[in-house]
Amino acid sequence: MLTKRQIEILLNLFSNLDAPVSLQVFTDQFHLSLRSIQTDIAEIKETIKEHGLYIENNKNCICMSITNQETANIFMNSIIQDYNLNQFFEDQSSRISYIISRLLDSNDYLKSADLADEMYISRSQISNDIKLAKNMLSSYHLTLISKPYYGIKIIGKENDIRNYIIQEKLKIKNLVCDEITHSFSSHEHIDDINNIVIKILTHSHYIISDIALQNLILHIVTAVNRIKSGHLIHMDSLNISPVYAHVIEISKNILEKCADIYNFEFNDDEIFFLALNLYGKREFDKQEFITDEINNLVFLGLYKIKEIFGLDFTSNLNLRISLGLHILPLLTRINTNMQLRNIMTFNIKQKYTLAYDLASTFTNTIIPSDKKILDDEIAYVALHFVNYIDENSPQKKKRMLIISSLRRSETILLQNNILRNFPSIKEVKIISKNSLSTTNVNNY
Repeated sequence: MLTKRQIEILLNLFSNLDAPVSLQVFTDQFHLSLRSIQTDIAEIKETIKEHGLYIENNKNCICMSITNQETANIFMNSIIQDYNLNQFFEDQSSRISYIISRLLDSNDYLKSADLADEMYISRSQISNDIKLAKNMLSSYHLTLISKPYYGIKIIGKENDIRNYIIQEKLKIKNLVCDEITHSFSSHEHIDDINNIVIKILTHSHYIISDIALQNLILHIVTAVNRIKSGHLIHMDSLNISPVYAHVIEISKNILEKCADIYNFEFNDDEIFFLALNLYGKREFDKQEFITDEINNLVFLGLYKIKEIFGLDFTSNLNLRISLGLHILPLLTRINTNMQLRNIMTFNIKQKYTLAYDLASTFTNTIIPSDKKILDDEIAYVALHFVNYIDENSPQKKKRMLIISSLRRSETILLQNNILRNFPSIKEVKIISKNSLSTTNVNNY
């Protein structure tokens, strides 16, 4: 049976089929010697040879190929499912994840000794794991308390618990989110809830990207599981802005449909909480109304950039509109602790350093001092500046249309790379699949 580390090596090789992978990649990733990694590779090679896969060694590189597609697919599907559903207790992060999952599943105290027995580890080992679990939970405003003769328990606000579950991709009962692809697996509610949400959003003409939709479904599935277990949201303040009226109605419809199917009751706070989440994922376009308050914030941020960097974007109307439409949901996400993750952050920091610095200055100017914005969100803002840093590029000839499921802020990097690398292209427009029917493709 393969260990967690060996499975992760196997998944890496499978994602790079027919391409050589340096062993240095794995020695760096797992902080192990070359000999240890070679031992892992030998065990993997022996395991997969009867499952339609083959590993070829070439100096300090290895390459995986498929010898039988059907057999390989069956084997790898099984490996991925086991990886998602099983706990690997030789790994400390897995033990901590298991401890927190068990505590959140339970409505009562659990004894650390019982948890240690479940994971076949020593009392001293679980004591160290619990200390680390406390530190992880504290960053989400959650507390792990201990009571003599009763055990340990997690306390905190329900919205913080759900945020922890989603951000840490925690395995709670039947809810599983793949740690590699961020997609769902093995959950009875996914298809039904997905259909409910798409139908209601389409009927309401409420546009979000496919990636945002996937994140929203995860939020709703988590909510359904927690509500069915008796854990309801209780918000500190119900001062909901009138701008949310439309999304509140949509959120109510979604929860009512889910409640009919899964037989649970919810309160008004659950509606408002879902509405805030939904509003933070909306795709705004140039037909949206930007308030004077937002417009002033954008100008203030751009003026700060002018002061520090000597770059004047204050009169760039297109940039001001795109930033205004971006910070509408951004401020909602920050205020509700629902900030987005961004897989491109490292690359943006490396390749577009100036754009990231501009975005950092801009966001730090417009965001209240008592709020914290993630680097991932700053990276999304940076993409708006990439296209406008160098405005002296020559006019180009052709117009290109791309259909993409990415968020609008994520497509800016793709758009910029095409314009930079293909001089014959004048314009790149990126739309979602749903917008195709209303777009004149003859113009592209």
